[in-house]
Amino acid sequence: MDADGRLARRGTRDSVPFVYAGAAILTRAFFAGVPPGPSSMSRLFDRAAQAGRLFGVPLDGTWMHVGTPEAVRAAEAALLALAPGGDDPPTTQARNADPRSATR
Repeated sequence: MDADGRLARRGTRDSVPFVYAGAAILTRAFFAGVPPGPSSMSRLFDRAAQAGRLFGVPLDGTWMHVGTPEAVRAAEAALLALAPGGDDPPTTQARNADPRSATR
């Protein structure tokens, strides 16, 4: 990643300070020429990078894996540990919130 956030393949370096974490904002043009059905996005990222159109933003915080129910519970517990007075995981709070009780 350069100073402007432009991304390029790492090449043959042994390590890099960043990882693609699966979050992206993509336009329809990104998928131009892709036939219907499953395919890899890797070549599309390469095409965008070669065109100077692939950018990233470093996360200045904590990234937590939430791909399994156990990981979600661990992430919720970690968030609760940071929230003063929180006794219910944030996802449960949001799910149980009654929108009619919101102050207008």
